[in-house]
Amino acid sequence: MKKWWLIIGVVLLSACEEAVDWQLKRGDLPPLVVEGWLTNELKRQRIKLSKPKTSLNGVQFNVSGAQVTVFDGDTAIQFIEGPEGSGIYLSDTLQAVVGKEYQLRIDYNDEVFTAVTSMVPVSPLLPLNFIPDEENQDFFYLKEVASDQPAMEELLLDWSSVFEEEPGPENTARLFFYVLDASDVNQLFPPRSERVYFPRGTRIQRIKYSLNVEQQDFIRSLLMETNWRGGVFDVQKNNVITNISGGAVGFFAASSVIKETVIVE
Repeated sequence: MKKWWLIIGVVLLSACEEAVDWQLKRGDLPPLVVEGWLTNELKRQRIKLSKPKTSLNGVQFNVSGAQVTVFDGDTAIQFIEGPEGSGIYLSDTLQAVVGKEYQLRIDYNDEVFTAVTSMVPVSPLLPLNFIPDEENQDFFYLKEVASDQPAMEELLLDWSSVFEEEPGPENTARLFFYVLDASDVNQLFPPRSERVYFPRGTRIQRIKYSLNVEQQDFIRSLLMETNWRGGVFDVQKNNVITNISGGAVGFFAASSVIKETVIVE
């Protein structure tokens, strides 16, 4: 079974964009967008609720006044909005664990939205392979990130100290890599993306998240509508899948997390 890593997000990107006028019908919009991701980190877990945008670059409206509860089989955990009007609902300090099923329930506007997820273990971090630039051996890039199990890895790059500057868009980057069990044609032949170079001495914080089967399916459908769009073998446009009931969109997930910080030598 072959696995492929893909870069899907970078803070440090610039590209020519063509204005597109998307004709969206309000009646076609889902009632709620849910962004929930529990982890095994001991912290206040976070679930965000919002309304869909009515245009590509439109204003996002946060959802307040909802009742958000997560059941772990033993306890009903309440998530309280904070700050008010943010649409961000926080638990008390909580650590999700492998082996439990987590059930989300959202009561909003006399409607009920539900979802179920569970966590799988995360595999150890494998060494990063920094590829030197052909013209300047003090600069590097990452082509892929290895993992022996399905996972998402987030890399936060900061090379501001190399040039004794304050961190900013010109000297930081945020990269995402995914490894999925199945290979797709568009994954093998994706559209070209800009390569991100960083100097020797860059500080990289690595955050690796485990992915269960349902999370992989969600990510694959998201990539087909975003990073893989415009490739050689485009598929028919479709909605990104969701595990939220009641016509809502988004995803409710749980992941084991492992972290480390490395310096590019």
